[in-house]
Amino acid sequence: MRWCFGRWLTLAILLAFSSPHANAQPKIGLRMEPLSIRNRQAAPVPVRVRLEYNQAQYLEGTLELEVYDSLDYISDSDLLAKIRREGIVLAGMDYQFNLLLPPLRSSTTRNYAVRAWFVTADQRIPLSSLPDRLNPPEPFDLLMLSDSERGRIIASVCENAGVQENPEEDRGMLQRLLSFEAWGHLAVADSEQVSPNSSAGNPDQRLLYDPLQSLVHHVQPWGARDIPEDPLWLCAFDMLLISERGLAALTPEQLSGVLAWTRAGGSLCIHAPERLGQEQLNFLRQLMGFGAGRAGDLTLDSDGKLLTVTDSPDAPILAEPGLGRAVLLPTSVPLPQLLHDVALQGRLLRFLWRFRSDLQMADPTDFRSQAMLTRLAATTGAGSFALDEEGLRVTNPDVVPSLAQRLGDYNRIGLTTSVREDGRQYVEPGTVLSLLRLNGLQPRIEDALSNITRMLLPSTLRLVPTWIMFLILLSYIIVIGPLEYFVLGWLRARKYTWIVFPATTLAVTLLTMAVAQAYMGGQDSLRSLTITDLGEGRLPLRQSTLKTFFYGRQDVISSDHRRQFGVQVSDDTEADPYNSYQPRPAGIPPEYHGSFPENWSMHQPVRQWSPVSVRTFAIAPDAEQLQIPDLPWDNAELVTTVDGRSELTKLLVQLETSTGDKLYGAVFHAGDCISLNRISVRAELYYSNPYLYSQSNDPQPGETLLQTVLQIIPTQRPTQASFPGARGYFSLFSGISPQGSGTLEDLVISDSTDTTEWVLLVARISQQSKHQDVEVFRRKYRQ
Repeated sequence: MRWCFGRWLTLAILLAFSSPHANAQPKIGLRMEPLSIRNRQAAPVPVRVRLEYNQAQYLEGTLELEVYDSLDYISDSDLLAKIRREGIVLAGMDYQFNLLLPPLRSSTTRNYAVRAWFVTADQRIPLSSLPDRLNPPEPFDLLMLSDSERGRIIASVCENAGVQENPEEDRGMLQRLLSFEAWGHLAVADSEQVSPNSSAGNPDQRLLYDPLQSLVHHVQPWGARDIPEDPLWLCAFDMLLISERGLAALTPEQLSGVLAWTRAGGSLCIHAPERLGQEQLNFLRQLMGFGAGRAGDLTLDSDGKLLTVTDSPDAPILAEPGLGRAVLLPTSVPLPQLLHDVALQGRLLRFLWRFRSDLQMADPTDFRSQAMLTRLAATTGAGSFALDEEGLRVTNPDVVPSLAQRLGDYNRIGLTTSVREDGRQYVEPGTVLSLLRLNGLQPRIEDALSNITRMLLPSTLRLVPTWIMFLILLSYIIVIGPLEYFVLGWLRARKYTWIVFPATTLAVTLLTMAVAQAYMGGQDSLRSLTITDLGEGRLPLRQSTLKTFFYGRQDVISSDHRRQFGVQVSDDTEADPYNSYQPRPAGIPPEYHGSFPENWSMHQPVRQWSPVSVRTFAIAPDAEQLQIPDLPWDNAELVTTVDGRSELTKLLVQLETSTGDKLYGAVFHAGDCISLNRISVRAELYYSNPYLYSQSNDPQPGETLLQTVLQIIPTQRPTQASFPGARGYFSLFSGISPQGSGTLEDLVISDSTDTTEWVLLVARISQQSKHQDVEVFRRKYRQ
């Protein structure tokens, strides 16, 4: 007995001391850092994640991340998305991988806060940026740009990742050129960092920070081996610069991804004096369009160096593959000698950054002055100000009082003016800084989004018939009135009326809810708008799909995706002090499960009677899964000539008759919308003046759904002549590289001020569509 008692006592002591260690959570560290110091707002963010685990036993689980738009305080209203990365196995060593965050909305605090956990079968292990802060875990900070700025990021690709930070002379020169640094353009985050009177002797430099205050350039070096094969990863950048033996180091799979991204709307600049292979040569031929109507060819000499067989072999080659822009710099001329021509520099900048053609600039230094004057013209009217050697001169004194009033209303500051002896009046540019920032270059929600969301909502709801509601109400009155009185009286139990009355009321309430759910709860609406942009040979370049869920019950919608972006969008905006119109959260944020964007699923909670819209975006979608209208898409004369458009109208009618689908076509050119179906288009409300859209401008009776689609899709931005109030980024630039975000800014594919560009748009509702889903196909031409 003593031996048994001692054995049990010893066992109890051992269990008491060992149980805390047995139940202790494994120690896992987490490091998370963006792959780029700066980022594009409302664009995917590449992040490097490293899980630190040094114990002997392996651990299998899921990495859970919660992304908040917050700096210090985290609340549910700041939650942007939840991300789950399954199938992670930790085996006594660090586990490192690159993660692409979805293109969420811009940060209002210049910071994303990320909470993290590692979840196993039986434990939820908090991962903290501070080891002593585990409950709750201290979030990880991801530095972002403010929503009052626009980040333009250039990925500078070279061969050796080890020398990225110290570029050779040629690459450094190109980086400075493409980011405007060669002319002193160093964008600042806060206006207080720049004095209005600095560089007073140079009006160009004095005006520099005013129009470009919200435009932040950054060059991010990348090694060639780090370039992803999936083109969706490149949506994190505005432009790709390949130099310093970077092209030769790219694999065929990487080249294929770069080509698909450029065709989908990216900007690419290449300088490749190194020895190349056949894969690189084929890539350049496809990119620059040789063999597809372009005179000349590209070839390799005996040493594998690139040769340009054209009439001007020493000049850069500019091409527009698909929706993108590409520049191939010659290798026969030293780069410093080539870029010594200031006019050539301006040409390259205008082309790659998509300046509007109505901004005629002789050289890049004119951009600052032109930008300032263009922004002022959009605010006060054309011709109100001019720039001379003494500063910003007022040419229309009538605008000064209204400008001063607007400045006072917004910022309670005065307008500083001065009058010279000759009577000329000047304005200090620093005093109009705040007004210009109100119409800044930062990302904005496309005005068309609210119209698209409204279009995708059901036109009518299935309501409970009036006679049923009347019958329920009549039955309730009869039960609680004469029936209760006589029945309880006959039973001599009228004292139970305080039980019968509440019970009857509850029963009728439940019955009413059940009837309403039967009629309205089952009326789920899921409608979509799909926009597919085509290239040569009917090649699909990219695809955007907007889906609106409108459910009569609370539910969670799950959908699987491959090689796609997906993000919740909202047209419910609020203006911040800089008028950037940031979206408010639209319902419950989505959850992303899997490897985004390669293979993942979205779980989107939907509240009852609360519409939720989701945008998905894909580059180079599978053509076999698309039913492209059988039209001669490569025949530009059908679009650019009057006779051709008449023939195209006949083809649309024939196709509509043979397929039974509803088709509608139009051509966009130089700010005009030319209907192909001989149906009136109220373009003055929807297209030329999209900012003036209001409830009173809803489609009139007789206007078809396809007409509405045509008039609200942002294919071109309005010209200053057609709508003087047009301002913001698209008052200076005609487009951006693809990003797949909820702003829809990247849907714009054409310059309304360029008379050589034409866009054909064909909208269709298939006969097989159960929900009246709309498909739109667009093709861009250059005459």
